[in-house]
Amino acid sequence: MSSLLRCLSLLICIWTSHQSSQINCEYYPEDLPSPLRSHVAGYSAAANSMYIMGGEGSTAIYQWDLDDDASSAALFTQIGSIPDPLWEFDGVQALFPVEDILYVIGVYDAAHTVNRFNTTSNQWLMNGADAPIQRMGGCVAYNGSHFVMIDGDTYDTSSSTQYVYIQFYDIERDVWSMHTVEAPFYTNGVSYIAWRFQYCAFADDKLYIFGGKIDDSTYLNGMWRYDTLTQQFISIGTLPHPCGYGTTAADGFGHMYLVGCYSGSTYTNQIFVFDASTETIATDIIYTQWPAVSESAAAIFNRNLWIFG
Repeated sequence: MSSLLRCLSLLICIWTSHQSSQINCEYYPEDLPSPLRSHVAGYSAAANSMYIMGGEGSTAIYQWDLDDDASSAALFTQIGSIPDPLWEFDGVQALFPVEDILYVIGVYDAAHTVNRFNTTSNQWLMNGADAPIQRMGGCVAYNGSHFVMIDGDTYDTSSSTQYVYIQFYDIERDVWSMHTVEAPFYTNGVSYIAWRFQYCAFADDKLYIFGGKIDDSTYLNGMWRYDTLTQQFISIGTLPHPCGYGTTAADGFGHMYLVGCYSGSTYTNQIFVFDASTETIATDIIYTQWPAVSESAAAIFNRNLWIFG
């Protein structure tokens, strides 16, 4: 049975007061609606609710209303269904609550589509404009006005490339733009098929990308900052070891939580905490009560990092 881990993100206080280097975690064996993997989650301030969507074998959209009595028998209520049962998320953070709309972007089988779910009416709205190209399994980040979708897979193994496709979506204008940039790991003429299952998030206007998978079995441990003005990747160091298939949550205070890791042979129960002010991994947590998994879902609420599944 899937469970819920709530990790108290005391790092916000740690790195402003410099008083401690610990993050305390609490394990809550609350049953999720069904055993979930490859699902997504997000917190909506407009609805004061957590949302979980999709996952292997599930087409449901669940809401956890945080205003409800916490002692109620069921935390989650099903409020709808995803429009296509073939949607797969594979650990990609693809659910972004913006006011009363849940934006779903970058999912398998609909990677070029901007899907929008209204949490007031619990209905799907008309889709936004389609992305210039369909790339599946790449990471997606949101900076308050734009989504950015970084590379992903075309499943065309007959051709390789040295370039990364970075697609920007302007919410207000419903318009996409695209940059084609040389891959940061491209060296000595060695090209690759696809870069996917990365971690990524914004800190202010800076976009950070971590790890990921290229080709069929190569996992990366690089950390990069993408400069949106010069359209260049800047290497800023490495993760403790190669990782992919995790999810990312940013707390708005310059910290990013890279949750879960698969390195090609091993699943780990790690949480990497990245501090954008120093551009380093501030803390590397191995939480022993949490099963070693990847493709979980994570969301930030009230200075807590919630991990589902």
